[in-house]
Amino acid sequence: MNIPANDSNDDLKKQSSSKGYSWLRLILFAVCVGFVVWAGKRLFEPAPDLTSTVGATTVDGNRDQPIESTGPTGSLLSRINQAMIDSAEHPFDPLLEIAASSLAKTDQNVRDYTSTLISQVQLGDQLQPERTVFCKIRHPRTSGDDQCGLSVYTLFLKPESVAGQEAIWVDGWNDGNLVAHTTGFMNIKRFYLKPDSMLAMRGSRHPITEIGFRNLLAKMQETGKRDREYDNCEVTVTRNLEIDGRRCVMLEVRHPEQEDHFDFYIARIYIDNELEIPLAYEGYAWPESPGGEPVLLEKYFYTELKINVGLEDIDFDPANQAYDYPSS
Repeated sequence: MNIPANDSNDDLKKQSSSKGYSWLRLILFAVCVGFVVWAGKRLFEPAPDLTSTVGATTVDGNRDQPIESTGPTGSLLSRINQAMIDSAEHPFDPLLEIAASSLAKTDQNVRDYTSTLISQVQLGDQLQPERTVFCKIRHPRTSGDDQCGLSVYTLFLKPESVAGQEAIWVDGWNDGNLVAHTTGFMNIKRFYLKPDSMLAMRGSRHPITEIGFRNLLAKMQETGKRDREYDNCEVTVTRNLEIDGRRCVMLEVRHPEQEDHFDFYIARIYIDNELEIPLAYEGYAWPESPGGEPVLLEKYFYTELKINVGLEDIDFDPANQAYDYPSS
């Protein structure tokens, strides 16, 4: 049987078209699978290495004497010096008193704040790269008409690989989950994650629920009360330091001998002279070899701090038009 040439060409075209369509579907499927895998890996991925961008500097050489013009009149922070530490029943006692006073004043005077948080942590035996995150934090309120739980918004600024990622957590909202998203063409879905889940804490030592200087003060109290039970402890005070243009006092705690009940070798807390809130914290582990350098465990520096800016529910809502959350 003779088949017309035109019919044969049409069949070949149909077969070719069908095969092309099948290959297209296969390619699209592979892209989708690759997208899902990549999204899971990239969300909250550790940042590439950066040079440290913030630290404490000495304003002048008079580092241990009170400054009469800073700090509320009569406050312990405005008067504390090394002699006061050394004469205390336990060197932790003045620190605990400062922490209790600062916590009470924070609860009384600080409703919310914004800040640029610069941090770096060690996970396992790996020092993670430095991160820069813009934060909005609203303290919990349990009375009045505008009651709320602790509210947190974060936006990664650096490095470029995670810049633009946002996360929101409000105590009592979203079944306790944080709401996050990634960036670029993969920003098509909101992620609802347990704050202490592996993915949410990728590159971090603490969940988002523990962010903020109020939590740092509470941790300072908790650790101080526990470590006060032991004598293997040294505390020093250094005044006239500056962080991001703000005067502060550094309180350093050191455990000369490594013991199981201590979490760190050295801890440094930097407290703002005027606001009496901790601007920064650094924690170090014991040197890996005798005479070696202390090993950085974690550091957190709160810069560009603005207190009581009037944060509202919309600041912690993924539907905020200023944010880059996908619709669902």
